[in-house]
Amino acid sequence: MPIKDDRGVYEIQVRGLPTIDEALALQEPIARLLCPEPEHSGPCDVPWGFTVHGDEQSHTHTLVVGIYTEGTRAANLADGVRSITPDKSVDVAAGNSGNWATLVEQFQIESNPSSHSSSC
Repeated sequence: MPIKDDRGVYEIQVRGLPTIDEALALQEPIARLLCPEPEHSGPCDVPWGFTVHGDEQSHTHTLVVGIYTEGTRAANLADGVRSITPDKSVDVAAGNSGNWATLVEQFQIESNPSSHSSSC
């Protein structure tokens, strides 16, 4: 399904990771892609978070990066993740906002001009 350019929750999924440790090790380089300066002032341009899913049948793991942004930007960020993980399958799709409620809440808080003193 093509990505729409609506603002919302998107998931970038890095599939086929053999261990949970490998999935967790990818979090830091992907976080630096999303937020190159972690000590910046103000909110991140794109609210983001991580989770890991395991597949008992294939004994592999998927690192899921939840982001709240426009579809085009989600696709561009997925390309950046592909550059970090060139030997892995990386997909991007619309996510369920109920699974990423904190991202939606973070965007709503940070889009209020009076609340721009926090960082990601």
